[in-house]
Amino acid sequence: MRITISGFPGAGKGTLRKMLSEEYNIPSFSVGDLRREYASTLGMEIQDFNKLSEKEPIWDIKADEYQKEWGKEKEFFILEGRLSYHFFPESIRIFLEVDEKTGAERIIYANRSSEKKCSLDEQIIANKKRCESDIERYSKIYGIKNCYDENQFDIIADTTERNPEQMLNLIKKKIIDYNQKMNPLTFYIGHPTRLKGDKEFLKRLEEFSGKFNLKFFNPFIDNKAEKENSLGEKSYKDFAEEEANAMAEGDLIGILDKKVIGGIFFYNGDFTVGTQMESLTAFLAGKLNLIVTPKGEKEFLRYHPFFRYLKTEIFPDFEDMEKYFSKNRNDLFIKLREVRERWNKNPITKKLYHEMMKNKVYLGR
Repeated sequence: MRITISGFPGAGKGTLRKMLSEEYNIPSFSVGDLRREYASTLGMEIQDFNKLSEKEPIWDIKADEYQKEWGKEKEFFILEGRLSYHFFPESIRIFLEVDEKTGAERIIYANRSSEKKCSLDEQIIANKKRCESDIERYSKIYGIKNCYDENQFDIIADTTERNPEQMLNLIKKKIIDYNQKMNPLTFYIGHPTRLKGDKEFLKRLEEFSGKFNLKFFNPFIDNKAEKENSLGEKSYKDFAEEEANAMAEGDLIGILDKKVIGGIFFYNGDFTVGTQMESLTAFLAGKLNLIVTPKGEKEFLRYHPFFRYLKTEIFPDFEDMEKYFSKNRNDLFIKLREVRERWNKNPITKKLYHEMMKNKVYLGR
């Protein structure tokens, strides 16, 4: 998840950034803090530094280049800056509103060393001039007509009547709503070959994805190699080497795709090497590993040591998995973070990673 935060002076951008960073356990950075550091090195307060930046745009460009480099290599981050939304348009772009009196009072109360000490009326005027300066500078440098135009943002929230905790709870709900609307969760679907022709099963998968706004990568549908070389036309032994490789590699690529947050693996009691290998791959990749086992005489699969070791969750049937999604649909990114934290602490996965890195070094790569 990538989040960028902008808004009016005194709206609580920095407070929200820190709280979201702690809530989601992902790194954060403030361009405003960086600019205050620049001002401090020049022995200037931020108001005077903004005036300097109007004459010497290198200071804005320097800060913007820094934030672009900072965010470029990070998978997840929270970035607070006037133009962060512009440089990272794929992020969840948040804009915080506040009335001018409350915004001015918060800045005075914060007692920042980089801000001039002034009365409430003086601070209101200073905030207006700051916004005007931002608009003018960024229009000249980047051609952005109005960096405060709320039409450029995904989430807009007014902080005037809200304390930090209330603001955090509101933004978390808005992020969930935004993710559900814009980014359906993507899962890899693994299941035995025999289920490929089970129309009732495939229909149920379709209804399940629609109910919880999910997107599935299903190799029987999405993998070109499997569609063209299905078992209805060939048996495994008839596959040429390149055909077999294409099928296996297509599945692995599907699981490892960065949009795929995990796999849902169905077992019906058939002997199926592929589904087990796919589940193992999801585990090694640090992704959600949801396993659905059959009831009846094959229910012993649920207690198999490997299934119990690899799973994020294991279900005795489809109905129990639906109940899980009903309860946890909006918290699956948090579940994914927990899985990755466990992965990083797991001595076996750490050893596997260590051995792979040793092999990489031995090969001179």
